Amino acid sequence: MNTDLKYFRIGLFVIGGLLILLLGVFALGAKSWFEPKIRFETYFDGAIGGINLGSPVKFRGVPLGKVTRIDFTPNVYPQPQSLAGAPGSKYRYILVEFEVKKSLLAGLLQEHIQENLDNGVQHGLRIRVDMAGIAGGNYLEIDRMDPQLTSPLLELNWQPRNYYLPSTNSQITQIVNSLNHTLQNLGQVDFGNLQKKIALLIDQLDQNSQQFNMLVQRINHLDLTSTVDNLRVITEDFKDITTLIKSDPSQIIWSSQPLPAQSLEQP
Repeated sequence: MNTDLKYFRIGLFVIGGLLILLLGVFALGAKSWFEPKIRFETYFDGAIGGINLGSPVKFRGVPLGKVTRIDFTPNVYPQPQSLAGAPGSKYRYILVEFEVKKSLLAGLLQEHIQENLDNGVQHGLRIRVDMAGIAGGNYLEIDRMDPQLTSPLLELNWQPRNYYLPSTNSQITQIVNSLNHTLQNLGQVDFGNLQKKIALLIDQLDQNSQQFNMLVQRINHLDLTSTVDNLRVITEDFKDITTLIKSDPSQIIWSSQPLPAQSLEQP
C-alpha cells in the first residue's frame, strides 16, 4: 500500500513537471505564434538550391521571417492549355511564399504596404538567394540593388494573391552568367585572322625599328661640330647688323652717311 502511494506521488511529480515545462514553452512561443504576419511571394526563373521550408528571410542580414511554401506557379495559378502544354513555357516559375512579422515592417513599409513596396521595386528593391557562408545554408536576402544590374522583371499573366516582391539572380548566378557570356564572346573570335593581324603588326614594327636605326646612323655621321660653328658665325654677324641698324641706320639704306643739308642746297 505504501509502495503504491509512493509510486503514485512520483508519477504526479513527473507529470506536473512535464506540464510546467510545456506551459513554459507555450508561454515563450505564444507571442510569436499569435503575432500578426504578412505573407509575401516571389518567383524564380531558375534553381533555388538550398532554399527549403523554414529557410530564413533577411533584410540586409537582419532576420525578418521564414519561407512557408515552395511550389510551381502552374500549380497555384493554372495556365491555359495552350500555354501549359507548350514546351519551355515562360510562365513556369518556382513559387516561394514567405511570412514576415508585421511589427518588423513597421519602420520599413509602414501602413501602405503595396504602395511603398511598388516604390521600393522601382528603386531596385529585390529578393535573391544568398549564401550564409562556406558551411552555412542558403537564405533569401531582401535588399536595394542597382536597377541596371538586376535581372529583368518576370512576365506574369496573373494577379499575385499575396504581396509580390520581384526576384533577381544571386551573386553566384550573376558571376556564372558573366563567365558564360565572356566564353561565348571568345568563341566568336576568329583567332586565325587575329594571329595573322598580330604577325603583320610585328613585321611593321620591325620595319619601323630598322628605319629608326638607319636614321640614328645618319645623324651620327653628320658633322655636327662644323654645323654648330657655322651657326655661331651667323649669329655673331646678325648681332653686328642689329647693332649697326641701331647706331646708324642710314648706312643700311645708302651704304654711307648722307651729306649735310647745306651741301645739298649748293649748285
